[in-house]
Amino acid sequence: MRRLFRLESYRKKKPNSKEQDRPSDLSTGSSPTTPSTSQQQPIHQSFSASPPLHSTLPRLSLSQIKGPNKAKNQTENQQPGSQIQSPAQSDPLRWTGEDWDPALDDYWGERGRELGRLVVAIDLGTTFSGVAYGSSRIQSGENKQIVHWPGSQGTFRKIPTCIVYSPSGQVIAWGVEAEALGVLPAGYVKCERFISSLQPTAMKIGPEEREVERIDLRLPDLPPNKTVSQVMIDYLTHLWTYARDRITKDIGSLGDLDTAWIFLSVPAAWNDTGHEVMKSAAIDAGLVKRSDPRDTAWRDRLKVITESDAAAVYCAALTELHRSKILRNFIVFDGGGVGCDLTTYKLLGNPSRLDVTQVCPRSSANCGSLFLDFGFIDLVKCRLKDHPIHLNGPSIENYLHAFTETDKVIYRGEQDDETTFLFTTFNPEEPDDPAIGLINGELSIKGEVLRREVFDPIIDQVLELIESHLSQNTIRIDALFMVGGFSESEYLFARVERQFQNRIDLIARPGDCDVATVQGAVRYGLSKLASISSASRPESANLLRPLASPLAAHNVRAGSLRIVDVRRSMATQSKEEYDLVVLGAGPGGYVAAVKASQLGMKTLCIDKRGPPGGTCLNVGCIPSKALLDSSHLYHVAKHDFAKKGIEADVKLNLPKMLANKDAAVAALTGGVEKYLFTKYPVTYLKGTGSFISPTELKVAMPDGSEQTVGAKNVLIATGSEVTPFPGMEIDEKTIVSSTGALNLQEVPKKMIVIGGGVIGLELGSVWSRLGAEVTVVEFMSAIGAGMDGEVAKTFQKILTKQGFKFKLDTKVISAQKEDSGKVTLNVEGAKDGKKESLEADVVLVAIGRRPVTAGLNLEAIGVELDNKGRIVIDDQYNTSVKGVKCIGDVTFGPMLAHKAEEEGIAAVEIIKHGHGHVNYDTIPSVVYTHPEVAWVGKNEQELKAAGVDYKVGKFPFAANSRAKTVNDTEGFVKIMIEKETGRILGSAIIGPNAGEMIAEATLAMEYKASAEDVARTCHAHPTLSEAFKEACLDSFDKPVNF
Repeated sequence: MRRLFRLESYRKKKPNSKEQDRPSDLSTGSSPTTPSTSQQQPIHQSFSASPPLHSTLPRLSLSQIKGPNKAKNQTENQQPGSQIQSPAQSDPLRWTGEDWDPALDDYWGERGRELGRLVVAIDLGTTFSGVAYGSSRIQSGENKQIVHWPGSQGTFRKIPTCIVYSPSGQVIAWGVEAEALGVLPAGYVKCERFISSLQPTAMKIGPEEREVERIDLRLPDLPPNKTVSQVMIDYLTHLWTYARDRITKDIGSLGDLDTAWIFLSVPAAWNDTGHEVMKSAAIDAGLVKRSDPRDTAWRDRLKVITESDAAAVYCAALTELHRSKILRNFIVFDGGGVGCDLTTYKLLGNPSRLDVTQVCPRSSANCGSLFLDFGFIDLVKCRLKDHPIHLNGPSIENYLHAFTETDKVIYRGEQDDETTFLFTTFNPEEPDDPAIGLINGELSIKGEVLRREVFDPIIDQVLELIESHLSQNTIRIDALFMVGGFSESEYLFARVERQFQNRIDLIARPGDCDVATVQGAVRYGLSKLASISSASRPESANLLRPLASPLAAHNVRAGSLRIVDVRRSMATQSKEEYDLVVLGAGPGGYVAAVKASQLGMKTLCIDKRGPPGGTCLNVGCIPSKALLDSSHLYHVAKHDFAKKGIEADVKLNLPKMLANKDAAVAALTGGVEKYLFTKYPVTYLKGTGSFISPTELKVAMPDGSEQTVGAKNVLIATGSEVTPFPGMEIDEKTIVSSTGALNLQEVPKKMIVIGGGVIGLELGSVWSRLGAEVTVVEFMSAIGAGMDGEVAKTFQKILTKQGFKFKLDTKVISAQKEDSGKVTLNVEGAKDGKKESLEADVVLVAIGRRPVTAGLNLEAIGVELDNKGRIVIDDQYNTSVKGVKCIGDVTFGPMLAHKAEEEGIAAVEIIKHGHGHVNYDTIPSVVYTHPEVAWVGKNEQELKAAGVDYKVGKFPFAANSRAKTVNDTEGFVKIMIEKETGRILGSAIIGPNAGEMIAEATLAMEYKASAEDVARTCHAHPTLSEAFKEACLDSFDKPVNF
């Protein structure tokens, strides 16, 4: 992944003439001062102008350095290295001796050693392991992480520390493949957590003593006749064999793995015995070996660094973090699988030189994330003690996989108390037991129970550990960096923030906190330091204790200092200057921020909601489409399966349907924040932004604090909000907006939808399919504003057949909440004035949306608004204030997420390059009901009003082969073309997958294609897209199949 900040671990020197004249192959015997011109080809032809020094220097193999003949003349009695000795045990790259050419001395001096060094770091963790590597020869010195592993379909920065043995003791799988094997036959052994056996306490006491002292390490069982060391050797052998192959394929000849420095990161709490066991296993696994008979220092290439020290290097390398002088002392919290370690460091000088020292004894405790897994399984076993069939191996594996892969990280504590977490069993035929949450083969557990029984006991220990460590520090602590896999936990981070925000200026976790250790180890290996100094010669302060021990509660008053989840940029209290500040993290805002980062701009994105994605991802497009899909599948299963010869007893589980919707939202919003904003570095502040001046903004944080940021450019993308109905209070229970309609806890018997637009018809469809009687009240004479008239009429007929009731040309007067819990809606005819009262369980207000500008302080800088509250812009997205641009729902045009995305990209390109463009004639619209409705370009009534000479082509899905085979034949494809040229002017589709099919029309219009161009393009058969081809044929000739 791209790094947010880069550590400059060495200083480049301008090459002198002697270096430029050096030959490319010293083994040829050419004079170093009179090279042949044919030998001066640079080895990196792909580099652009002004390549770094190392790109023009020759790369020498050890055989070239030693000379081709000396090795042959060496007798068998000579000991390795007797002729050539390394001048320093720590420098295996430089050779001296009788065959050493003095001309190489300058080349293999400090510059040569640093430029040629390849460093590989291995983090062999208790639960997960990772491999990173780096060299100044690789992508300008950037570190790289192995992310492709055997057995994985995607990319993973870490893989399970897991290995499986057959009954004969042979390794049959490791890593991802081993973890995926699940429950094994008798005699096979899955080895996990074996690294925990090297904990100091585990090596000192036996099982009986461990029981007496109540230290819960839960050490794993080992295969027969295997020691921990042998299991480590087997795992490291397979890991290293694969890693060597991946690294070799990646870097080719740019690095020599036989002479690479290998760094092993180990927990800070380990003692020398653990270090030696790890090093011995690594050597036996072949991580380092003699590269040449005279290579006597080969063992020195294997180095051990504590995880805390490696993480400290990584944090110190975030150079922008340390611009403020107050950030001098920082704590690294390394949350692992078994243990959590805290170490205090002082930043002594320039962080780019890694001038850091440890200044306080380390603290550690067995309270890592693995104990959450243990607690979860204990909870499940307790819940299902009367249902042993659900406690078989596959079910336990499935529960734990679901918990560890998703819930353990995204769980938010009190915010999720009312959330129901579902875990599938492998025996759905077993009778339900609602008393314990066992329904339809799924175990449901409330978030509050998970917090109380699983999370709080462990996180309380973490907080006690931090409290204890802080009490040992006599110096001011400026920052706490949270790294390691456990630090990814949202709840852990929130608890740490809450408890320590009044004592530590900055609490932060890097976006890639799970690999901070292995990345830091690589940076350390590429730096000049021999070690991280220890000013106080500290020893670890171990706080190993039983999990069940009572813990004191710490009452902490609310702090006034600014605390920000700064996964991307670690903002400080000093004013940051950005190339672009984006107000709003909706589809337009976050896409613009990512694009700006891709173009090299330092970018900040501000949003008050918290999770990015705006209305669309959080309470709009995404959750509504999840419910539309689920409700459609339910309706099909209940009403159409029998026609297809499928018999099923279909039941609605509304809580699970809503949970599925929430999971989709969490995955996408998390993807923006945790992946996109990390891959393309974007600083993300969760607060409310407002203007102080056109180049300065104030951000009000949720904790009441404020900070100021500077901006060369500002992009307003604050989106829109639900338009309220005058005199009607939305309580999101009986009178709801689209947000409340996404979270109804039961299916209403009767629902009234005020507004026959896209939002109202989509959400009305959801609840209609689930059993509600839906009535749509619309002021206009037709539904679907903006639709082609013919399509709108067909759409209304289909919805009526589905059970919808429509009251068009009807005006809503008022609404009253009755004591019975129902709502009475008073309406009257818009034309005849006839009054009527309608009763419903739920009324959905869906009369449109309005721009969000409140709180931006636009009046202070003079941004102009129109009479509808929209920000006025020109064709370059400029507002009336220089340097301030605007996109999306808050300005002109249709309120569509994809329109905002296109505008965001165009606006950023204009800022960066001076040009950008959006074709507003090719912005498609989609209604995700069933059938779907989609359109782009002009509709027929617009063409008539404009006096355009046009022709129409149509084709019904009833004549389409694919539609027939899936029994989904309602609707048609319609296109409008310019009569003279045949150019497509617009298209409307009502039918299956219309939202996907409209893309073809959009592309054709973007490139000004004619209907004949499309008709003469081969379309696969049978596909729904053939209907579009046939409609094009119909517009200038005749369709073939109708």
